[in-house]
Amino acid sequence: MSGDPKLFMHGMGYVLSWDLASWVSTAEEILARNDTLGPEDLMLGKWLNLAGKGRNRYDLKPRMYDLSWDMDNLRPDSVAVHMLKDNRRWATTLRYFNVTAGIKPSELYHLP
Repeated sequence: MSGDPKLFMHGMGYVLSWDLASWVSTAEEILARNDTLGPEDLMLGKWLNLAGKGRNRYDLKPRMYDLSWDMDNLRPDSVAVHMLKDNRRWATTLRYFNVTAGIKPSELYHLP
């Protein structure tokens, strides 16, 4: 597959309308051939393309992305950051997006 976002639904996050989700769950084109082996994002794109469905697709790159190994690609307009698989990546991302870091805690913070 090429990098064209219209060929398949990228696995880090995608949304389907209710009618497409219902179609996928009952589609004879899929069920009759048991065409279900493979990564779900690639398979979903294949099913939609073969059936001519889901033609209105929108790619959120660069606002949805995998965090790179050196963690230098965080962006202020991010919608989602993918691949936060360890504490170091979580901490780096939290530090970058923590908008409350400079706010003094409330006097009521100690209450249950």
